[in-house]
Parts: sequence; C-alpha cells; structure tokens
Amino acid sequence: MIVRARVVVTMNGPPIENGAVAIEGNRIDDSPPGSSPSRAARLRRAAPAGSVVDVGLFNEVKARNSGEVVDLSVESLKSKETWGLAPHALFTASADLYRHCEEVTRAKNILLTTHLAESREEMSMFRDASGSLYEFMKGIGRPMDDCGHETPFALFVGRRALSGRWIIAHLNELAASDFDLLARSTGKFHVVHSPRSHGYFAHSRFPFEKLQAFGFKICLGTDSLASNEDLSLFAEMRAFQKNEPRTSPEEIVSMVTVNPARALRQKDALGKIRRGFCADLIAIPCARSTNALEEIIAFDRPVDWTVLDGKIR
Repeated sequence: MIVRARVVVTMNGPPIENGAVAIEGNRIDDSPPGSSPSRAARLRRAAPAGSVVDVGLFNEVKARNSGEVVDLSVESLKSKETWGLAPHALFTASADLYRHCEEVTRAKNILLTTHLAESREEMSMFRDASGSLYEFMKGIGRPMDDCGHETPFALFVGRRALSGRWIIAHLNELAASDFDLLARSTGKFHVVHSPRSHGYFAHSRFPFEKLQAFGFKICLGTDSLASNEDLSLFAEMRAFQKNEPRTSPEEIVSMVTVNPARALRQKDALGKIRRGFCADLIAIPCARSTNALEEIIAFDRPVDWTVLDGKIR
C-alpha cells in the first residue's frame, strides 16, 4: 500500500513536500518518490503505549500484602507482548509494593511508571508531615512514619537506583535540594508532563528548562479525564506551547512521538516514519502552511483517518 500526502512529517528529518509512504504488512517500507497527492493530508507517527496495570491504590490493596498484589498484576499481563507495572504514587503505594514491582522489573525487564512530586500537598505531606493530604491519608489508616523527613523526590531516590526503566509522571514540586540530587544522578529516567491537568490544579510552574538542562527528554501526556476535558495530545501540545513559547515546534511534536518511543524502549519501532518502523499513522487536513509542525500543533478536530498495524481504520 502506498499513501500519498501533501506533506509527510517523518520526525526523521525535514517534512517532505508531496511525499508518499509505502507500507508492507504492518511495517513502513521504502517510501516511493513524491508526486502530486491524491488527498490533502499530513502523516505523522503516533507512539502507542503498551499495557500497564496500576497496582498502587491504597484503599483497594491495603487488605492484601504487596507481593500478592504484584503477583496478581503480573498474572493478568504476562500474555501481553508489551507490559509494565505502575505503583500509583508514594502516598498510596507502600515501600514494599514498590520493592516488589522493581523485583519483577529486574527479572522480566519491563517498564515501571509512577506519579511523583505532583502537588504542594504531596510536598507538605512528606517533607513537613502536615497539610490536607497528610491528614486525609492518616485518617484512612495509612502508616505515616515516612513523613516529616524529606521531599517526595528525595524519598523516592533514596530507596532505589533510578534508570531508564522508570517513567515518572509530573515532577512539578521540586526543592533546590532535589535539583542537587538530579545533578548528581547518573541514571536518566523519563519524565511525562501533562500541561492541561497541571493548569487545572494550578500546580507550581513545571521546571522544563531545568530538567532539559540536566538532559531529560520530556514526554507530554494527558493524565486522566478526572482533571481534563478530553485526552487529546494535540491540545496538550498547544497548552505546552502557550506555557513555553520559546520551545520549537519540532521539539514539541517530538514530545508526543520520538520521546515517548524512547521512554517505551521502542525507539527503533515507534515515533518516526522510517523503514522497518511500525505502520501506525494518522492523517489530518493540510493547508498550504510554511510550517507543517506548527499546523500539527494547531490541529483541533477529531482525527478521522488512521493506519494501525498496517491497516486503514
């Protein structure tokens, strides 16, 4: 199958005017020479995630031991080709639960994700042993002996060697001492920022430039419908661009394509239109803009044409 487009955005070089993409089975083949397109469309690479089980909701798991919770999660996922575990957050998942998840990770070479340093309330709970979140968690029976000593990030880092296995959501609330820890860290984990959810909760400014200076490649996410009106990554790109106007369109689009592929350890299969990569594409209407990447970010309608696993949907 050959798909032609007015502009092909490969994320593997400059956009290609009047380009085409060849698909063989469920993979991208060598792209044929460009010609006048049969439809006004732009293609870009989508980076789908694998299956993940969230294993950290305190109210649901406190009656079970952490090993049992993780074992049940592994049993439900082991038939999947790509999977991971997600201890929810420090305030809902116990140290034992995190430890068991990490044991599975070392044995099966899977990914882990968690929410960390999201809010002022989380910072107050762990650093100061005070605040509304501290009182709520204490009231429902959570042991609070890990509170009143250090920041959430310091507590998390102090218990493990960070590596590329970890995908960390948020990192909104970091103290000066946390940036010192980041500067000394040799392991680079992956960071996911959710701009619209961040704005909904009025969190402190996301430290994009500081994290970027430490070499982190930021991914954009949606968080959930509890704090967002939809799950559009286009809208997340626009919100990020509004907050960080000096960031180039190419870098912003990379945050929903190339960077997530790297975080998912799929950099040779996802995130780009390139020979041998998965044939998962979308097309959106294309005006004759001088900046194709800006037009992608500005797109605000439903996507009505996709190729998934090499098939038009």
